[in-house]
Amino acid sequence: LQRIGAKPNAFVYTAWASMEYKKGKEDDVKSVRKSRELYRKALEADPRCSAAYLQLGVMESECGNFDTAKECFEKVLTFDQRNSRVLQAYAIMESRRPRDEVNSRRVLDLFERALRVNPRDAGVYQAYALYVVELGDIDAARDLLKRGTEVDKRHAPVWQAWGVLETRYNTAKVARDVFQQGIWACAQPGGGQSGGRRCARLWQAWGVLEDQEGDHAAARRCFSRALDADQRNVAAVTAWALMEADLGNFVDARSIFERTLKYFSSQSDDKTAVWRAYEIMEERAGNYRRAQQVFQRSMRE
Repeated sequence: LQRIGAKPNAFVYTAWASMEYKKGKEDDVKSVRKSRELYRKALEADPRCSAAYLQLGVMESECGNFDTAKECFEKVLTFDQRNSRVLQAYAIMESRRPRDEVNSRRVLDLFERALRVNPRDAGVYQAYALYVVELGDIDAARDLLKRGTEVDKRHAPVWQAWGVLETRYNTAKVARDVFQQGIWACAQPGGGQSGGRRCARLWQAWGVLEDQEGDHAAARRCFSRALDADQRNVAAVTAWALMEADLGNFVDARSIFERTLKYFSSQSDDKTAVWRAYEIMEERAGNYRRAQQVFQRSMRE
């Protein structure tokens, strides 16, 4: 901004702060301190920047600073009362307090407020449902997820959450039906049989279901479809490789990791996650020398 002679920009500072935080995450004190400084500059540039308050509040929540996060969310709501994303983040934050401090009624009220201001936000339905599951009301959670798919039929995460809920609390047949409906609804033009990138998470979750059911051939088909839809889907790579390792197919498991690593840029968070899963697989199998070799390769990057 200084180089081009532009005035301080709240959105630029907010994006920069978010990047700094993601680089270090909450265990990196310097990264969090730097992010706070940048969020402060964003708010100096625009004291009514909802995005800066929202992301600062989320960061403080993840760091366990719940009262500070609450202040951020409450500040936004003084001038942006209809921001459903802020209300959703506020509800999630309140649900993450220590168990003896959680006010369930307060959390539910915040989710309800978010839906009142934006009844077509499928993300709110999803987060609301996940909290209701924690309270043990599976039927209410199912209803929320179903409503989420009705207001936004192309919202893959809410379909995935519904399918996973049925995997855990209903029959495999019902869960398969939800995953299939979700894939049909979220399929993108030109996405081929796999449906495109939005569908990758649904194929991955379906593969996990088939693995749990013991149908490993079906699981492989699902994982293959997931990676056809998105070759960088870390969850699918990890689930497929670990399934093969559990079955004793270490050559196949290593092949899955190896061919996937080339798709990621060096030192990216996703590549680091794949390297770590690869290393853990070898450690759990007692292949300590191989695990060390994987670790050393990851460090050379």
